Amino acid sequence: MFTISKLYVWSMVLFFSEQITKFVSMETIKLIAEQIKIERKKRGLSQEGLAMKSEVGRAYMSTVENGYRNISLHMLCQIITKGLNMTLSDFFIEFDKRNSSNY
Repeated sequence: MFTISKLYVWSMVLFFSEQITKFVSMETIKLIAEQIKIERKKRGLSQEGLAMKSEVGRAYMSTVENGYRNISLHMLCQIITKGLNMTLSDFFIEFDKRNSSNY
């Protein structure tokens, strides 16, 4: 039986996170940013509150939400899982519901 350790998975996420953003269009990044904002507002969080929960700076969070930052996969996971307290699958299910006609 083959098992993959969490450490290995996260090391691969970190390694590929900078590479993956090269393959995602800025339009998709802006749609993801909009979804982060929607989910933040659903939870009654300010940008500063989400930034604190996500362990990132408020200014960084602002650039993410406004689609000005080409966010790494690692940071996206951190914002979704820590800040929004969502699983990645739940986040992207909501994303797909809202954007299925856009791609």
